[in-house]
Amino acid sequence: MRTVFIHVLAVFLFLTGWSLVWADAFSLVALPDTQNYSTSYPEIFMNQTQWIVDHRATENIAFVTHLGDLVNTASSSEEWTRADAAMDTLHGQVPYSACMGNHDIGSNYDAYFGSSRYAGQTGYGGSSANQRNHYQTFSAGGYEFLHLNLQYAPDTAAISWAQSIINANPGKPTIVSTHDNLNLTGRSTNGQNLWDGLVKSSDQVFMVLNGHWHGEFQQLSLNDSNDKVIEMLSDYQSYSNGGDGYLRRIEFDVPNNRINVQTYSTTKGTYLTDSDSQFSYDVTFGTKIQVNGLIEPPPSSPPAYTITLQDGMSGYAGTQDTELKYADQTTGQGGSTVINVDASDGTPSGPTQGLFRFDGLVGDTPGKIRPGMKVTAATLTLDVTDAGSGLNVHQMNVGWDEAATWSSMSQGIQTDGIEAAAGPETSIGANDGNANVGTGTVGLNVTASVKNWQEGSANHGWALMPHLPNGTNGLRFHASEIDTANLRPKLQVTVEMDPSLKESVFQQGRNGYAGAYDTELRQSDPDSNLGGATSLSIDADDPSGTGGDTQNLIRFDDLFGTDAGQIPTESNIAFARLILNATDAGSGFTVHRMLRPWQDTDTWNGLGNGVQPDGIEAAANAELTVGANDSNNTNVPTGLIQLDVTDTLRAWLAGETNFGWAFLPYLAGTDGIDYYSSDYSTRDLRPMLVVNYAIPEPVTLLLLITGLGVWARRSV
Repeated sequence: MRTVFIHVLAVFLFLTGWSLVWADAFSLVALPDTQNYSTSYPEIFMNQTQWIVDHRATENIAFVTHLGDLVNTASSSEEWTRADAAMDTLHGQVPYSACMGNHDIGSNYDAYFGSSRYAGQTGYGGSSANQRNHYQTFSAGGYEFLHLNLQYAPDTAAISWAQSIINANPGKPTIVSTHDNLNLTGRSTNGQNLWDGLVKSSDQVFMVLNGHWHGEFQQLSLNDSNDKVIEMLSDYQSYSNGGDGYLRRIEFDVPNNRINVQTYSTTKGTYLTDSDSQFSYDVTFGTKIQVNGLIEPPPSSPPAYTITLQDGMSGYAGTQDTELKYADQTTGQGGSTVINVDASDGTPSGPTQGLFRFDGLVGDTPGKIRPGMKVTAATLTLDVTDAGSGLNVHQMNVGWDEAATWSSMSQGIQTDGIEAAAGPETSIGANDGNANVGTGTVGLNVTASVKNWQEGSANHGWALMPHLPNGTNGLRFHASEIDTANLRPKLQVTVEMDPSLKESVFQQGRNGYAGAYDTELRQSDPDSNLGGATSLSIDADDPSGTGGDTQNLIRFDDLFGTDAGQIPTESNIAFARLILNATDAGSGFTVHRMLRPWQDTDTWNGLGNGVQPDGIEAAANAELTVGANDSNNTNVPTGLIQLDVTDTLRAWLAGETNFGWAFLPYLAGTDGIDYYSSDYSTRDLRPMLVVNYAIPEPVTLLLLITGLGVWARRSV
C-alpha cells in the first residue's frame, strides 16, 4: 500500500509541476582567509578543520568552502605544506573546495589544489582548463546543489566556463564561492564583473560567498528574474591570532524555511552576535530555493536605566562635599575645588577626611529614584588629580553640611558605628605610602548604601577615610566646586522596574510599530526637509562659526488604546523614558513639550524661524535639561541618552494632546550632539520610548464582590 501511495504521489507531483523535498536541516561551513594561520598559527587552521570533522554529524555539515588566501606568500612551500595538511583533515570526511585568492596565485595553488586533489572525492565534477576553477555537486535537505569555486578576479574564460557548468546542470540551486565579491559597502570591481557576467542572468544562483576584505558585510540583490540573491562577505584575518579561529556556519533550516548565519570560533568556543555576524533569511524551500528577505532579529530588551547625578549637569545641584583637616581644625573647606584624603598631611601632621553626599535621590520627579524602581547598582566616580595611597568608604550615620570642620565633627569622623559605619562599604588602594591609585577617574561601589536610602534610611552620604596608619600618600580629587562640570564627583544609580508593572515599548519597526516621527530644523539650511535623515543633530553653532541653530522634533503616535502594545487608558504610569543613541558627544540641550502640530516634512522656515519656547509653539519651561550650557564636548557622551519623560506621558494620558517634544540647543551649546533617527537602518539603534505602568483593579467588580459578601453574611 505504501509503495502504491508513493507512486501515485510521484505521478501527481510530476503532472502538477511540484517536487518532493524531504525537510532535513543541514549546514555549510565557509572558511575565509587563513593566510595568517598558514604563516604563524597553523594549529588554529588545523583546529578549524578538525572541528568540522568532529561536528560533521551533529551539525549535518554537507559541504565546506574555503574562500581563498589559503596562504600569505604564494612562493612559500612551508605555508603551502601547512595549508595542505589542514585541508587534508577534511579529505574523505566531508565534501569541500578551496578558492584561489590573490595571495595564492601561482603554480603552488595548481599543484596543491588543482583537479588532482579532488580525484575520487564524492561529487567532484571537474575544473576549468587552468585548474583554478572547480565545481562540485552535493545532496542535502532534499536538493541536489551545484557549487562553483572561482579564481580571484574571474576573467572572461573563467566566467564562460562557469556558465557552461550551470547550463549543463539546469535547475540545480547554485552557490558561487570566490575570493573577491563584496567589500564593506557593496560590490568590488571584481564582484561587479562577476555579477554582470554570470550571476545576475543565472536564476539558479541564489548565494555568493567571499572573503578578501577585512570584515563582514551582506546584501540581497535582484537578478534578471527578479529573484533575490544572497551575497555575503566574511574575513577575520585582522582579528587577534590571525583570525581567532572564526568561521561561518550557514544553516539551511528547511523545515522552518530559514537560512541562519552564525560566526563561530572553534578555538574560543564563542559566537559573534552582532547584526553583521549573526542573521537569518526568510526562504521558501519549494521547487526552487526562493530567498524572500533578511529576517530582522527579535528586538532586544530595553537597556537598564541609569540615573546620573553630577552638579551642573542636566539641572542637578544637590552635591555636598568637603574636607576635614586635622592640621586646620576650625576652617571649613566646603568651597575648595579639591579634596584630599591622607593619613598624614599638613602641620601639625594628621589625617584628612572627605565627606560626600548627593541630596534628592528619592522621589517621584525626573532624575530621582521613582516608586517602583529597584536599585541594582550604584557607583561614585571621582576624578583623581594626584595619585595616592587609597581610601575607605564608610556610610555616614549623622548629619553634616559643607561648613563642617574637624572640630565641629568632634575631632573628625569616627568609624564607630555611631558617626559612620564601623566597616567600610568599599576600599581602594593599600595601607602604605605608594601611589596605589593613579590619576584619572576611579569608581567606588556604593550600591549597599544607596539601596538603604531608597528603602527609607536617612541619606547622610559617605565618609572617605584614609588607610591608617600608613596611607601617607594623599589621594586628591576634584570637588563639586571645580569650574568644569564634567570633572565633578558623579553618582550613577542603575535601577530595574518592579516586575509586577507592565511595559510597552515604542520604536519604529519594532513589532510592527510605525508611529515614530522625527526631523531636524536647520537655521543654516532653512528650507530643507530633513525628515528622512538617518542622524539628527542638536547644535547652537552649525556650521561651525556661523551661530546657526539646529533643533529636533520627535513624536510617538498611537500610544494609548486597546490594541496590542498600546498603553490602556485606565493605566497608572509609573515611569517613562525616551532613549536616544548618541554618535557624537557634545554640549547638551533642553527638552520642551510641543504645543502645536507638526510633520516630519516641516522645515525651519516652514515653522517660522524654527520652534520658539514661548508657551504657544513649545512649552516655555523645559521639561528636562541635558548636559550643560557650555561648549564642552563631553557633557553628553556617546552612547545611550536616557530621558525621564514620565510627567509628559502622564499629562498625555490625562488628556493633553500629544505633539511630542522639541530638543533645543543651549545658547552656549556650540558643540553639537548627534544621534540616530527613526529612519536609521538598524532598528535597535532608533529612538525608543519605554513606558512602565500598572492597571488598577476594576472598582465596579470590587464593589460587586463586597456587596455580595455583605448580602451573604446577612442571609446567614
